[in-house]
Amino acid sequence: MMATVSKLQEIYNKYPEQLPNKVIKCEEGWFPIIEEMCSTIQVYLSFDVTAEATPVTFTEIKEKYGVLNISYEGGDPVIERVIKHTQKISYKICEYCGKKGNLYCSTKWRNWSKSKTLCQDHAVKFFYYRSH
Repeated sequence: MMATVSKLQEIYNKYPEQLPNKVIKCEEGWFPIIEEMCSTIQVYLSFDVTAEATPVTFTEIKEKYGVLNISYEGGDPVIERVIKHTQKISYKICEYCGKKGNLYCSTKWRNWSKSKTLCQDHAVKFFYYRSH
């Protein structure tokens, strides 16, 4: 019986040029948007007729202040827009399950809180409060 390849390993296997190292350090709810970002970039690079598009290598993909923080080398303005769009989408997707989410704080006092983008179920489970 073959072992099941994890979703994260599938992403690494599909996009080895963009993700040569194990740089994704976030919860699995954001894996689909990371995979969509990599797919979009790969399609763009394969169809660039001007051959001016610069490949991108991701150096770090993690949660920071409740949203997806993406660090990379290379790219061009189109790839930069794809990455920024992915970061923007992460503000509305639960980082644990991928359902519709909002920004929540770990305490009622936002300036002393850890922020996370969560669905209502995960916010209740982890005792997070709506940030706005």
